[in-house]
Amino acid sequence: MIRNNILIFILVSILNSPSLFAQQTKGFDYYYQSGIHLLSLRDSSKHAIAMFDSAIKINPKEAEAYKERGNAKINCGLPVEGIKDFDSAILMADNKDKIKYLEFKEEKLTDGKFIPVMNRLVNNNNGDLFPNGEKKLNGFNIIHPSVSVKKYFTKEQIKDVFDEAIKLFPDTDIVYIDRSNYFHKNKDFASAIKDIKKAIHLKSNPKNYMLLACTMYNSGEYSDRKIENILNQCIKKNPTDWYSYNYRAMLFSFRNLPQKAIKDYDKAIEIYPNAASYYNRAEAKKLLKQKYSDQDIQADYSNAMLYKDK
Repeated sequence: MIRNNILIFILVSILNSPSLFAQQTKGFDYYYQSGIHLLSLRDSSKHAIAMFDSAIKINPKEAEAYKERGNAKINCGLPVEGIKDFDSAILMADNKDKIKYLEFKEEKLTDGKFIPVMNRLVNNNNGDLFPNGEKKLNGFNIIHPSVSVKKYFTKEQIKDVFDEAIKLFPDTDIVYIDRSNYFHKNKDFASAIKDIKKAIHLKSNPKNYMLLACTMYNSGEYSDRKIENILNQCIKKNPTDWYSYNYRAMLFSFRNLPQKAIKDYDKAIEIYPNAASYYNRAEAKKLLKQKYSDQDIQADYSNAMLYKDK
């Protein structure tokens, strides 16, 4: 009788001890999903870490668990430990998934404001001023990454992300463009130019050439003629790409050479009618009103609106 009571007591104790019972019956998915759920709740990241700890003990080679634990640690103000977990996720991931974890790490290092791939070009007057704050190029503006980095992340830590990406993907132009953006933001133009040239060697597309031209301009160490030569090379490599002519036309407009700009805009429109080239050609024609009528200029503005959403 006493023996039976002892057995019943032990059984009831096990059933009334959820944590002990869970440890004996729950697997990786239980702890991982519990961690994900806790991450979605306010002020629960500390408890999420404990769940991911248990998940990793069960499966120490699961990249997702390291990534999410790193996320939870960042939320708890533990950046160094979080970065270590991101690095573990990258290490554990299959080659095809490594870029995904690299990008996630980059987003965290830049407080969610990481701008991937390359600078965005805008073909109107709403872009940022160039660093010297004096000149604004009509149709030649460029938006540089405005990264808001949390105070506990150093420039070296952020640079390590880009260096790591290049080690993993040395033959991909995008990672060199990413790192060139980082150098550009920190006014290390020589390093930025070196990376863009490497990207062009891997993929000589018009946007890479344009980025090189803009970086050379911002460095203040290159003449307009040398920058024009870069865009000439772009056209030579991409003779049937309208972007190539459009970019060189922007430079001519900035240098107050509207007739040359119009000639390139003509070629860009011949290859591919587009809003940017029509609009910028109208702006260039306004500088030569003795040669172009108001009707001609207005026709270009109308075509710019027509092709705006195409």
